[in-house]
Amino acid sequence: MAKRQDIVCRGDSFDDGDSVNSWRQEWCDKTANGRRPGEFIRKLDKKGQSWCSLCEKEVSYANRGYSALSAHVNRTIHKETLKLRQENQTLRGSRSNVFRSLGNSVDNDKGYGVHPFIAISFLDLTEENRRVPVDDTDRAKNQEAMILSFIAENKLPLSIFTPFLGVAEELTKDPEAFRRVCLDHTTASYKMKYGSAKTIKDDLLEALRKCKVSLNID
Repeated sequence: MAKRQDIVCRGDSFDDGDSVNSWRQEWCDKTANGRRPGEFIRKLDKKGQSWCSLCEKEVSYANRGYSALSAHVNRTIHKETLKLRQENQTLRGSRSNVFRSLGNSVDNDKGYGVHPFIAISFLDLTEENRRVPVDDTDRAKNQEAMILSFIAENKLPLSIFTPFLGVAEELTKDPEAFRRVCLDHTTASYKMKYGSAKTIKDDLLEALRKCKVSLNID
């Protein structure tokens, strides 16, 4: 169902006309039988009418006031809908994953359904929940494309792909040490000449001393 465009935000003016019970903000913050109407119910820009975002239906409070809201959140249909939502995990990337459970819309900056002192504690969760999870297969394809792009941009042979994966796999086994690796052009050249190259040369000479070698020179 499309998002309601006639919801009155916290602090906005409204006209309840000749309703017996005019809307009061404190109704949202009261608790009845462990349930707070303000979790899902918000005032509509209609006389004597509010909106339950969980059940997606209008709730009239014109005659009974707070009792009407309390009765609605304790109805069987409301409880079953809430239970169904809690039992079915939503995607972390869903924009309303955190705020919908609180009766608040992320499009509503004023946080009508949730008291500002409560809503502010959930603001730090929005960035995490905006990160949409990607399927493992797609993530693997993205990494393959990244490696192939690196090979192409640096004019390397495609035969390096497999050994490159082996090196990458070994590096990721020690992420703490990997984050401290520093190899700019100058450093890499120095370490190659006086580090890896020297080690390989010393190992080769040691092996030659222990093994018999036959050289045929034309």
